[in-house]
Amino acid sequence: MADNPTDRIIVFHGADHKVGTTMLAQSVAESIAMGHKDSKILVLFLHAGTGKDYVRGGMGSLDQIRMAIESNAVTFDCIMSRCKRQDNIFLMGGIDSFGIERLFFPTAVDHIITAVKGKFDLIIIDSGNDIDCGPAIGSLRQDASKILVMTQHETVVSRFEKTDEIFKKLKIEFSGVIINKFRREDPYDAGYLSKRLGIERQRLRSISRAEHGRKAEADHMTLLRYKNDKYRADIADASKWMLKPAGIAETEGFKKGRKWIDFN
Repeated sequence: MADNPTDRIIVFHGADHKVGTTMLAQSVAESIAMGHKDSKILVLFLHAGTGKDYVRGGMGSLDQIRMAIESNAVTFDCIMSRCKRQDNIFLMGGIDSFGIERLFFPTAVDHIITAVKGKFDLIIIDSGNDIDCGPAIGSLRQDASKILVMTQHETVVSRFEKTDEIFKKLKIEFSGVIINKFRREDPYDAGYLSKRLGIERQRLRSISRAEHGRKAEADHMTLLRYKNDKYRADIADASKWMLKPAGIAETEGFKKGRKWIDFN
């Protein structure tokens, strides 16, 4: 890492349940990691779920560091010991125990980010879809590129219209919107959503609907692991689009001015 690394954080937040936030966040992390093999990427699932749907094997959770968070004693080693490693990606799960999400305050995220500051080239956060959750709000309050994930369903669009006022009151602004599970023939296309939601067209990207969703859940792998050229291309395109506001030029990559840190 450079002596004064730029903190690069991308936060994904779902407009509603089942819009594919976790799959999208992890797919983007894997796509960037494959294109930048010299990088180190941290993926954090900071919401009321575990985040384990598309991760094989064991992975630590927020539950396991709750005492350290409450004592303001979160360290880099504390985080790393709970991470699951997939090549150059490190993943830590969310809340693994039912009903304890209200024990975590937004400041929990501040402690975690401080502990890993300057150690990774990119931090990707899945903040779930529930704004009544301390870690989710804490994630959305970070100095980060924030991406809203939605689909073309009316229930999802109308829910965002209702919660948008809350985001404005909290001074949470999204730098981009992903229309996930996109169908070109759907009348709720990018032009319609841009006009209805008052979002500039250039701030929208779409990810095509992909097959093998159920198999991906059963196999605990992302959709990138299956044959779907359109999905892979859409994820790669969206990843490049998201890296720019995160402070990474496509041609620069991660390597410039970087000192390798061995986590082994």
